This record gives sequence, C-alpha cells and structure tokens, in this order.
Amino acid sequence: TLHLATISAGSSVRKGYRRSPAVPPHNVIECQAWLEDVFLEEDFPWPSPMECAPGATVYPISFGIPLEDIVECVPKKDQDWAFLIPGKHSTYIFPMSYQGEVEYKRMYRRAQYADCPRKSGWESMRLYEILAAGTVPYIANLSDTGPGKLAFLNKRLVSQLMSLPGLSR
Repeated sequence: TLHLATISAGSSVRKGYRRSPAVPPHNVIECQAWLEDVFLEEDFPWPSPMECAPGATVYPISFGIPLEDIVECVPKKDQDWAFLIPGKHSTYIFPMSYQGEVEYKRMYRRAQYADCPRKSGWESMRLYEILAAGTVPYIANLSDTGPGKLAFLNKRLVSQLMSLPGLSR
C-alpha cells in the first residue's frame, strides 16, 4: 500500500482524528497527514488569465464544492484504488439517495487513488469530489492538458503522485 504521507518528507507527520462529512459511525476519521503539510499554497500560484486573441481574455473557471465536503486532513487509507471506475457501469453501486451519496464520498476517502478520466472535458465534479476526500485523482494523459486546462489543479504534484514506485492500475 502506498502512503500519501511519504510525499511530505522533511515535515513531521502528525497523527490525530477529525470529523468527516459522513454519518456516525463514519463521521470521525483517522488522519495520516495534514493538508498543510502536503499541499503548500506557495508551491502552486493562482492561474492567470489567457489572451486567446487580441482583446479576448479568457479567465480560468472551476467547479465549487461545499466546505463541509472537504476533509480537514488526509484520511488514513485502507484501499489502494476507489471501487468506482467511471464508464464501467457495474461499479455504479451507490443509490441516488442521501445515504448513497454519503457512501460514495466515504468510498473516495478510503482510497489512495481514484480514476478520473477525461470525459466531455478535463474538468469534472468527480475530480473535486476526489480531491475533497483527500484522495489522489488518477488522470490518464495528464501531460496532454494544455495551459488553462485544469488550471486550479497542481498538475506537477498530481503527476508526481501518479508516478510513485509500486503504483499500478
């Protein structure tokens, strides 16, 4: 099993428990790393607007996700990969209900990695649900994204995490 805490070399990894967006008994999670130890804001500048043609400036946009859906730390993981595989309908086991949504998000919190393929475009709500769960999105062909695509994602960090030794899909 790979551990996200391995990328925070040089910082002390703190142990502890935090509340998660779920219902009891799954609303308390054990932390394996703290987000500020793993994702440093100064390492990733805010994306700049792009001028596509003279006088035509395009600003990057993104999806929003409720703060209460974002974990406070990287949860302790007990699965290498999330069960759900986008496009493989036999893995769509979560009912369209409140309980189904809670279990869907818990599935992502338990996994180190989750598949996040490009569909109609590079951005998707799934990407932000995976990140909010403290899980690494596995984006095949991440290097094919051009400037302005996935502008709010630290592609360098995700690329490093996707190339850790022992990772196989």
